[in-house]
Amino acid sequence: MSEIRSLGEININLLEYEFGRIQTKEIIVTNERLKHIQERHPQDYELFEKYGEDSVQDPDYIVKDMKHKGTVFMVKKLPGTNLNVVVRVVLDTDKEG
Repeated sequence: MSEIRSLGEININLLEYEFGRIQTKEIIVTNERLKHIQERHPQDYELFEKYGEDSVQDPDYIVKDMKHKGTVFMVKKLPGTNLNVVVRVVLDTDKEG
């Protein structure tokens, strides 16, 4: 079982208009996803550790991923770059777990 870390809560009212009812407003990241970021996006890992929570709790932009159901990019503008955090929200139509 993967260990999880909470990144806080999002304002689901912004997303429910587009996706329908969302099961939870808590955003988590698993150790498996953290390892993925470290291995595949090492240049972004430090930014994620520093600004990940702020990116999902107070994003500057939210962009819908048209290829993946229930997925958005939460974008935080930073000096000289942007941090894009990919978030898969748990829709009311998804199975629990």
